[in-house]
Amino acid sequence: MTALSSRVPCLVAASLVLCVSSAAYAACPAPYTVDNLLADLMATEAAVRAIDAGAAGSSAGKLESGLPCLDGLLPRPIAGRAYRAIGGGFVVGGNGTHGEDWLRTAAELEPSFAYGIEDLPVTHPVRDVYDAAKASSGGDEVVKGAGEVYVDGRKLTEIKAREGRPHLVQLKGATDVRGWLITGAAFPPEVAPTAAVGAGDVVADGGKPPKAEKPPKAEKPPKGEKPAEPVAANDTPAAKPPKAAKPPKTSTTIGPDGMVMVDRKRPWQKTPLMIGGAVVMLGGAGVYGLSYLERQKFDAATTVADVDLLRARTNTYFVASLAVIGVGIGTTTWGAVVSDSGPLAGFNFRF
Repeated sequence: MTALSSRVPCLVAASLVLCVSSAAYAACPAPYTVDNLLADLMATEAAVRAIDAGAAGSSAGKLESGLPCLDGLLPRPIAGRAYRAIGGGFVVGGNGTHGEDWLRTAAELEPSFAYGIEDLPVTHPVRDVYDAAKASSGGDEVVKGAGEVYVDGRKLTEIKAREGRPHLVQLKGATDVRGWLITGAAFPPEVAPTAAVGAGDVVADGGKPPKAEKPPKAEKPPKGEKPAEPVAANDTPAAKPPKAAKPPKTSTTIGPDGMVMVDRKRPWQKTPLMIGGAVVMLGGAGVYGLSYLERQKFDAATTVADVDLLRARTNTYFVASLAVIGVGIGTTTWGAVVSDSGPLAGFNFRF
C-alpha cells in the first residue's frame, strides 16, 4: 500500500481515529478481505437500525477505512449497499454531512433503490437524509484521461468521477490491488492515464465502446418502370371473384334406416399437442423445484461469493420454469381448441 502523499484533519468517532485523504491510507495493518467487508457491513447495518450512535459511527469508520485495503476488487453487487451502510452509520453517529456524501454516491450507483420497512423503520432519521441525497444526485463527471481503473467497483475506459462525492478507486496490477478513497475527481498520481484500453472494456455508463459507423452504400439508380396499359373511359378493371370457402372435412356413414350420418373428423394433431403440453408443464414444475432448492441454499449462504452464485442460479431456474410452464400451457391450449377447420373461435387466456 502506498504512503500518504498528503494528510487532512482526522475524524474522531467513538474513540476510533479515521484519517481520510485523496490518496491511499497510510498503511493497512492486514489485508481487508471480502469476508471482513461483509462482517463489518452487517455490524454497521445493525447499529444503524438500532440508532446506536456510538456503534454506528465506529462501525461505519471501520468499514470506510477498510475499503482501500481490500485484497481484491470491490464486488459490484454490494457496492451500493456498503456505501449506504457507511453513509447511514455516519448520519446516526453525528457526522451527517459526510454521511450524506456517501448516501449520494450510493444513490448514483443504485438510483432505483428505496428503503423498505424491513431495512429501516418508517420514522428512521436516515430515510430523510437519503431522500435528500438522492434528490441532489447526478451531474457531470470530470474526465481525467484514459486508463484501466476501477471506480466504485466498475471498470472504466475514461478515468472520471462526479465532483463532491466519495469514491473508492482501485488499480489492479499483475499481482495485487491498490485502493484509495478520494473526493470528487481527485485521483492519486499512481492512477496514470497510460494503460491501453482493450476491446470489450466497460465504459462509464455500463455499455461497450461504440463501433465505428460504416460508410453508407451508394444508392443504385432506379430501374425503369413499365408504362401502364391504357384503359378506356368506360372500361373498369374486372374484380376477381372471392375464393369459395373449403367445406370442413367430414366423414359420412349411412344408418340402418337409410339416414346419412355426418361426423366431424378429429385432427390428428389434437392428442399429441395436449399430451405434449402436459409433459412440458410437468418439466417446468421440475425446474421450479430446482429453483426452490437453490433458494434454500441461498438463505443459508454465509459468504458473498456463495450469495452471488446461488442468487444467480435461483433466478435462472425460476425464470426458466416460468418460460417452460408457459410453453406447456400454450401447447395444451392449442391442442384443446384446434379442429379440422382450424382453431375454434373465442378468447384463449394465458396465465
